[in-house]
Amino acid sequence: MKNQFICLLVLFVVVAIAKGQSGDQGIILNPNDFVNKKISFQKRQGLKYKMHVFEGSPHRKLSIILGDSLFHFSKDSIFGYVDRHHDFYRIYNQTIFKILNPNETLLIYAREYLGGYKNTQTLIEYYFSRKPGAPIHKLNLHQLKLVFSDLQNFREQLDLAFDSDADLLEFDKGKQKYKINELNINAE
Repeated sequence: MKNQFICLLVLFVVVAIAKGQSGDQGIILNPNDFVNKKISFQKRQGLKYKMHVFEGSPHRKLSIILGDSLFHFSKDSIFGYVDRHHDFYRIYNQTIFKILNPNETLLIYAREYLGGYKNTQTLIEYYFSRKPGAPIHKLNLHQLKLVFSDLQNFREQLDLAFDSDADLLEFDKGKQKYKINELNINAE
């Protein structure tokens, strides 16, 4: 029994290490690649790989070392990237947004920044876009109604389903999706 437990533990560690070294890290060139989950300039086994995202000015680029080659991409020339933790990010107007729900229709983004007393607190603002290539807006009821002004049914469902802006981040664990996407899909 003890040997079986040790074997299972070793197997779990090997699988976890292998998953951490998979080639899912790379860049997403355009919205269509994002929809199709096509990742370019991925990590390849046996080759040195490093991705560096310059967030501040004057460096407005993303660099990838792949083997002996160095590639530079202007932030405004690509859709986004996938980091080593398999998190998806979108670059919009030189700003990086984490995509919280890459497999849903209406995308929800998070942007962390320092704020509060002497910039000692990490604050999070939430945003959305109607589809992958669409502009990004602050996530609130007013903005949703403006962006979806052509869908009367959706706007009515928003009023019925959500009492406040904070309710827009409700997540259905059973369906593994944000509640707002249930409305969005049904309204289209």
